[in-house]
Amino acid sequence: MTMNIKKHKETIIGFLGNLIPIILIAMIVRRYIKSIGLEDFTANTLFIVIILIGTYIYVVFMEAYEKLSPKIAQLFYKRVKRTTTEANERLLNDRNENLSKSKEIEGEKLKIAIEYTKEKFSKYVSDNDLEKLCTYIEFYYEQENLDEVKAIEVKILKTIDIYHFAWNIYYHFNKSINQKELVLFFKRIFPGILENKEENYLVRNLKRAPEKGIIKIQHDLLDDKSQTID
Repeated sequence: MTMNIKKHKETIIGFLGNLIPIILIAMIVRRYIKSIGLEDFTANTLFIVIILIGTYIYVVFMEAYEKLSPKIAQLFYKRVKRTTTEANERLLNDRNENLSKSKEIEGEKLKIAIEYTKEKFSKYVSDNDLEKLCTYIEFYYEQENLDEVKAIEVKILKTIDIYHFAWNIYYHFNKSINQKELVLFFKRIFPGILENKEENYLVRNLKRAPEKGIIKIQHDLLDDKSQTID
């Protein structure tokens, strides 16, 4: 009931607000008619007719507005909703595409590291240990299952070779990774070579003598030519 009264009040206020300009227009026309010499009857008649016509136009307009405004609002809402949905779908598709590309790039990076590991160690470890080493490199890359890392036996390769190999893997994956974690990881794999070396010492010496040893420092693991890294 209260809402109906409020609605009626708003309707009356709106009607009066539009009636005033109609009356003003009617008065101006009436004055003009009288100024050109026409009789009062004609002027008064036009005055009343203008008010009636103006009121009728206002009522018709308001009825049409009340009928059409919900439909227009609904159409506008549907359009906005459809546009928003399409934008969200595009954003989701772009995100999924970027995620897919990122996974593809990361997967390729790991594949390169595994191939590099096989190439450098195939002559110096058993097939079983080589398989383990490749698995451990994957563990390191994914930062998972590191507790399962066990020592492997290496032939011929020296300390400098393990230094360079560790640095190349580190550089290939991500130079922002903590180097102390890196050396701890490799100390567990190659305890016979690195066990007696302090962590800080290992960190400082990973790039030592970049062109010496069987395994050399490389910018690119796909590039066989050794290169010094700054």
